[in-house]
Amino acid sequence: MTLLLLVGSRCPEWRIDYRKQLLLRVLGSPYQLVTLIVAAGDPLAAVAAQHQIPVQFLLPELNQPRRKVQAALGDPAFQMRLSAWLQLLRQRAPDLGICFYGDWLPPALFELPSHGFLNFHPGPLPALKGMEPDTFAILEGRASTHGTVHLITEKFDEGAIVAITPELPLRQCMTPPQVFRALTQLGVTTLMHTITAFAAGNVVYQPQDLTQATVATRQRARLEAYLDFQHDDAVMIDRRRRAFLSQDIGIRLKAKIKQQVYEVLDVETWLGHFGGTLGEWRGDYRGTGLFAGAPMMRISNGIAIVRLGYPIDSKMMSAPPPQPEVRFDRSRPSLTSLHLVRQSLEDILDASLA
Repeated sequence: MTLLLLVGSRCPEWRIDYRKQLLLRVLGSPYQLVTLIVAAGDPLAAVAAQHQIPVQFLLPELNQPRRKVQAALGDPAFQMRLSAWLQLLRQRAPDLGICFYGDWLPPALFELPSHGFLNFHPGPLPALKGMEPDTFAILEGRASTHGTVHLITEKFDEGAIVAITPELPLRQCMTPPQVFRALTQLGVTTLMHTITAFAAGNVVYQPQDLTQATVATRQRARLEAYLDFQHDDAVMIDRRRRAFLSQDIGIRLKAKIKQQVYEVLDVETWLGHFGGTLGEWRGDYRGTGLFAGAPMMRISNGIAIVRLGYPIDSKMMSAPPPQPEVRFDRSRPSLTSLHLVRQSLEDILDASLA
């Protein structure tokens, strides 16, 4: 079994280099890696060179967002360069291709290997197709999730499924980066098992039921990145907190308070009966610390204290907090207190009656 390995740059970064881990496991397997495909300047190329593995760099036009790649395909001069680039790969006669966190590329590349190209998606398919499956696994309150190995087709995340990772239980305090890293670790092992299955001729292709597909796109995430005090209960507010405050994906959590939309830097909830109507601003928190002066908003099963950043229309953005997966872990000590919440409400009521 001869392999092409295409490794992109969207793999999660942490203490473990999952891209290098996959490359080394392929090199230690009984299968022959005939080419590693990476972007120019990728340090993974040096690892391949140490093992005398040919490296082929992506053409600059291919190392761009999908719309720009598709635009480049309309240029005859680029088409000629692409054809020559593909011919080098074709000459190596790969049996199977593996794509690990790559972007959209021309279908002509994925048609080169005789068995096609596999992709690892860090989420279930056909549910949660798109760029943010870890974010939506948290937002939807899933009890568990898994990654998917599927054939690559021209349309993102729609090819036949050939393997899934073991289920990953989602603890109540998990954040998207933790989900992403854990699924990626499972994905490396599942990809290796899948390669073995192809070599043995034991692969089962499961076409996706696209009528059951849901999307986990950045566009949908932007719509979900708002605290909805009229409809969100304390559990949903915690999901949004973990989904958007625990990572920096360019989509900040927001809230509309007194007709103004703000960034949300943090939010805590307390369960109980606090009077007022759903979605109502009940006054400001009169405790000390980071939440001093934060608005208290009535929600269906309690109250939410919201630490605000800049107004959205100010064109200024607050810096993301350090170590978000620790800072926004649900197990952290509360930064507000129920006693001070009730005291604040009593003080506000007394002031209004005075």
